[in-house]
Amino acid sequence: FYLVREEIQDSVLETQTSFAKWERLPDGNSEKIQLSRELHASCDSINWQLDELSQAIDMASGNYGRFGIDEEELQGRRRWTAQCRSQISIIQEKVQKAVAPTLIPAERLPTAPHPKATQSKLQRAVESDNQNFIQNEHHEQEMLMRTQDQQLDDLSATVNRLGAVSLSIGQELDSHGNLLEELDEDMDGVRARLGALQKKMAIVIKKSGIKGQIILIIFLILLLVILVMIAFS
Repeated sequence: FYLVREEIQDSVLETQTSFAKWERLPDGNSEKIQLSRELHASCDSINWQLDELSQAIDMASGNYGRFGIDEEELQGRRRWTAQCRSQISIIQEKVQKAVAPTLIPAERLPTAPHPKATQSKLQRAVESDNQNFIQNEHHEQEMLMRTQDQQLDDLSATVNRLGAVSLSIGQELDSHGNLLEELDEDMDGVRARLGALQKKMAIVIKKSGIKGQIILIIFLILLLVILVMIAFS
């Protein structure tokens, strides 16, 4: 928009300069007649450019997000185009009133460029905006895909670490299970030996009688006392 606006603004200023020169020339002057034709052609060209610019503004009003502008900006652009139309309209009216149409044959008037004949800066600017929009969208999609790929890689690495930890925990549990089984086997052996020892002690006590039991009890008491003395000495 601003590129086309600058071009139109330059054309308006140039037309106003030519119009000021036209006003200073006397009526019937050949240079004034020629300048009248040039002013007509210039005003027609500017009006055509303003029409193209107005169409672009109307197109942008239907898609604020795509073009990155708001309603206030669009209203400012519409006011500017209306102001330019008013300035050109004043020049056209004054020239038409001062110069008879017969002095300016239609076939000799320079015509405004046809939209299909040449590509204006407005069209190139719109195409450039569309291309930039497509490129930006493509770049954003690539960045999003790269981010998702990185996240998937991180998630895969986390899953692999969790798998390794789970495997290590499983191995530890297997090792502890084996130790518990060995402990159970040892306890069973100890229980068997204690049971055998108790049976032997019962047989000895039974065979020794009362006197033997008393001697055994005294012996055990002395042994306990000795052990306690050793422990606390």
